[in-house]
Amino acid sequence: MGRGISSFPTNASDLANFLTMDRHIGFNCSAQVLLRSVLAEKQELCFSVVSLLWHKLIVSPETQPKVLRVHLPSKDGDRVQPPSRKYQLDNQKKPTHEKPMQLALCPWLRMLYKGKFKESGLLFEGIVVDALCNVVSASPAKAATAVVLQADRELKPWIAKDDDLGQKMWRINQRIVKVIVELMRNHDALESLVILASASDLLLRATDGMLVDGEACTLPQLELLEATAIAVQPVLEWGESGLAVADGLSNLLKCRLPATVRCVSHPSAHVRALSTSVLRAILHAGSIKSSYKQVEVNGVHSPRYQYVNVGITDWRADVEKCLTWEAHSRLAMGLPIQFVDTAATELGCTISI
Repeated sequence: MGRGISSFPTNASDLANFLTMDRHIGFNCSAQVLLRSVLAEKQELCFSVVSLLWHKLIVSPETQPKVLRVHLPSKDGDRVQPPSRKYQLDNQKKPTHEKPMQLALCPWLRMLYKGKFKESGLLFEGIVVDALCNVVSASPAKAATAVVLQADRELKPWIAKDDDLGQKMWRINQRIVKVIVELMRNHDALESLVILASASDLLLRATDGMLVDGEACTLPQLELLEATAIAVQPVLEWGESGLAVADGLSNLLKCRLPATVRCVSHPSAHVRALSTSVLRAILHAGSIKSSYKQVEVNGVHSPRYQYVNVGITDWRADVEKCLTWEAHSRLAMGLPIQFVDTAATELGCTISI
């Protein structure tokens, strides 16, 4: 183990690069143990690595790798770039009646190149997210705190803007939300989960744009709400300190319930399916019953914690009210309500028309 630690990267930059190597190389258990040991030995290293990985997540996907940089012809005529100056000089005395050289890219080839751009960006994004998750698993409290601080600083308001700056802000927000989602899905490190779940203001801001734009913005926010609903039970297992955190998660779900219900009528089938899944997870979280766990302290049995506040809200009644309101709203505008009916049927809810 000592030899392994000595050969393991201990410089923040080297360690960040090591953690973002090709995911096919793998990050095995031994590497995780070494990472945990290194971060425990060099405590300031954790914040530095998270900061560097965060920079990679926010900045790097905006600049595509050079090996995949393909300059596509414009859509107007699909012409290639003009010939070089040398080519023009070498051929200026050669009369020709040929038309300018053209490259007609067939639609599937154009889509392939564009797909490579998107695929490379998503692949790198996934690698960085995995790296952040590995750091959080190795040092839950410090890394999760660092992630919350970075996310709180970088997350921008979900404002509808059609310019390049607005689109860039949305893409950054989507990546930030995806990181939070992946970390909240990791129930093995309860300490980091509680830290993230306690960041109520950050979670509210991260889910404040569900109805701002289309599928690309809405899906990550719905995924975060689903992860939030699923996280209620493991957070309660934290003990008495988890009760207040669970209440915060419950308040977030209640605040976002109307927007979630509106998504069941979204044009995107993916959004409709995920919003229904979120509502199902909310109903399940609301079904958690009161439970006591007896522990012995100095020979005396006492209740260590109690599932109390989560069950106070009548989630089924609230979901049914929101579904009914959504149905009435759509009928008033002359819009169909079949998607609302479908969601209600799947959830076992009743709509009063």
